Amino acid sequence: MDNSFRAWSECAADLVAVAAGRRPADLVILGGQLANVHTREILRWDVAIAAGRFAYVGPDASHCIGPKTEVLRWSGYVIPGLCDGHMHVESGMLTPAEFARAVIPHGTTTMFTDPHEIANVMGLPGVKLMHDEGLMQPVNIFTQMPSCAPSAPGLETTGYEISAEDVAEAMQWPGIIGLGEMMNFPGVVNGDAQMLAEMAATARAGKTIGGHYASPDLGPAFHAYAAGGPADDHEGTCEADAVMRVRQGMRSMMRLGSAWYDVETQITAITEKGLDPRNFILCTDDCHSGTLVQDGHMNRVVRHAIACGCDPLVALQMATINTATHFGLERELGSIAPGRRADVIFTSDLRELPIQRVIARGKTVALAGKITTECPHIAWPAEARNTVHMGAKKSAAEFAIPAPNGAVDVAKVRVIGVVENQAPTQALEA
Repeated sequence: MDNSFRAWSECAADLVAVAAGRRPADLVILGGQLANVHTREILRWDVAIAAGRFAYVGPDASHCIGPKTEVLRWSGYVIPGLCDGHMHVESGMLTPAEFARAVIPHGTTTMFTDPHEIANVMGLPGVKLMHDEGLMQPVNIFTQMPSCAPSAPGLETTGYEISAEDVAEAMQWPGIIGLGEMMNFPGVVNGDAQMLAEMAATARAGKTIGGHYASPDLGPAFHAYAAGGPADDHEGTCEADAVMRVRQGMRSMMRLGSAWYDVETQITAITEKGLDPRNFILCTDDCHSGTLVQDGHMNRVVRHAIACGCDPLVALQMATINTATHFGLERELGSIAPGRRADVIFTSDLRELPIQRVIARGKTVALAGKITTECPHIAWPAEARNTVHMGAKKSAAEFAIPAPNGAVDVAKVRVIGVVENQAPTQALEA
């Protein structure tokens, strides 16, 4: 993280002085229609920024302007930077720096990432590499310590097996926000000692336990899983899934990624059933680089939620303040309010959400769809670049399926049935 970016407590005196008019702001935004996600209002309010944080948010910021203050006049909407509550950088086939470069022009200023793909291959050293590069970026990248490598013990082999000790160690790192999705839900339900120990280490650190309950069974098994400690879940695929999760005090994370289209089937819990939206969060989970280039990132998810009948301000809450609150960061980000990180988007339309300007920590980082900042890289070591070891050279014949009983070209085989735009699959024979 940029060492010049100070904690709220360290720059409170400066913020107070700017808000009171005793000291000029670094940046003032005049004339915008501000989306207040705390009250779900559109307000004709100005914004004054100092030390990368909001100092004054109110009807007239003229008293915050000095001779060296940068002044931006904007008559459109001023909304908080967007937050992705659950995602994997590796799904974009990019490093954290390049992923940041891809999504910043789309208005994403905060990401909660679970690098379990690199954990599968390199273990804790790989997670540390992702974590360290994430902290270097001009936007906020928080890392969840992966919980399950392998995700299904006994059914797969991985390059590394995460232990409860690894989880406890990672909880001390500055950018670790919690435990990544607890994919081994059968282990939790059956009282697996390691899974419980990982969640206990996270709870002792006062951090958030991510969930992953990939089953349609909402009976005692689901209740047992919830009792273990996961605070959210993104694996829901229907309204009943979303409803049951929030009724159990979990956050329902509704995802729209490159392959998962689970918002439309669950958002009816809000739009039709009328449940309180504060416990619902929008996320992407997995975005291929092609999706990022062609369609967008969290702006795409918010647009989609609105197209599914969600009120635009509710959709914004689910991509900003709800996410920040879930991770204990409501006083740090997720809204345009005094003291928070000055992450702001300029847009001319709340429904279509074109991203005209992106400000992160008080500095313009993208303009008219083009990035205007640097995204620093770590020096990736050789061991992170050479991890695929096939052993003996493979031939096509090794993948042939022998036909039984002397048949030439016919065999019954097990195949995976794809459920279009959802994560669950079918066990079929063909």
